[in-house]
This record gives sequence, C-alpha cells and structure tokens, in this order.
Amino acid sequence: MQDPKSIDIADFDYDLPDSKIARYPLDQRDHAKLLCFREGKINDNHFFDLPGLLPKGSMLIANQTRVIHARLRFQLPSERWIEIFCLEPLSPVDYQLSLSSREPVIWACLIGGNRRWKSGETTINIDRPS
Repeated sequence: MQDPKSIDIADFDYDLPDSKIARYPLDQRDHAKLLCFREGKINDNHFFDLPGLLPKGSMLIANQTRVIHARLRFQLPSERWIEIFCLEPLSPVDYQLSLSSREPVIWACLIGGNRRWKSGETTINIDRPS
C-alpha cells in the first residue's frame, strides 16, 4: 500500500467535460453508472450490479447526509457580481442550527470576484423572507 505522504495531488488532475457531469438523478436511480476497479482493471457497471460486486461478508454503511447549496451569487450595488462559497458555520457552529436559524449566523466563506469589490463594499446583508 502506498504511503499517503508520498501521494502527489497532481496525479489526480484530469479533464472532465461538463457534459459528463450528471445534473439530475436518473428516474431509476439504480441504473446510475458505477465504476469498479478490480485486479488493475476499471469496469463500467450500474448500481444494481453492486450486490454481485461486493465480497462475501461486506458491510455497507449509509448516511442521511444532505447537500446544501453552498455557492451563492450576489450582485453588488456597483452592478458587479461576486460568488460566496460557504465553507462551515462559525456561529452557531452546528450546521442544523445555522441553517434553520431565524437570527443572524456567521459562516467561514471563500469569496470569488472579491477583487471587484470597491472600498466600503465589505458587507452584504442577506434578508431571508419570513
């Protein structure tokens, strides 16, 4: 087994055209594609093939994780656009509390297009409908 410290992240760069990224789930979800790497070979399968691909005695663990829309686009008063990528809640720290709060919350964020901000455009207030 390879030492994780010797892994070069550049080895995982590859071209993935937008046309190959699923935007919506299939009506028959078990017909989604599943890649299987076994004995040095990659094979195309479907999720309905999974029981036959797992070794005897395997255990599957599922979770109920939901994906949040973490990319927000806003237009500044100057007509320019920025994108805010919400990383994690800071106050309250709990995701569920932050996402359901009717009070102000604080998140750690990455901001795209922040070079377009003029001096004084440091805060964007987001008012949610009640």
